[in-house]
Amino acid sequence: MSSVSRDPITYKIIVGLPARFTIGRNSKGRWVVLDRDGRIGGLFTTESAALHFASEVCNGNHLEIRRAPDGEIVEPAPISFELRVNVH
Repeated sequence: MSSVSRDPITYKIIVGLPARFTIGRNSKGRWVVLDRDGRIGGLFTTESAALHFASEVCNGNHLEIRRAPDGEIVEPAPISFELRVNVH
């Protein structure tokens, strides 16, 4: 039996899952928050606002937030909209 703690925070670090949020600048210099699952995020005018958003969503668990190194461009995936029309 493994002696590894199954505490959720410790377990995430041990198995190497990425932080839920990445904060950095996009190619236009705006602050971006990206969710690793692509479910939530946004563009912000300041780093402080981006950090506040991510911190609120993850209930202050800063282990879930990664700051991209200076010079690393953080771009959200393009949004695609699919129009479905049901004709009866």
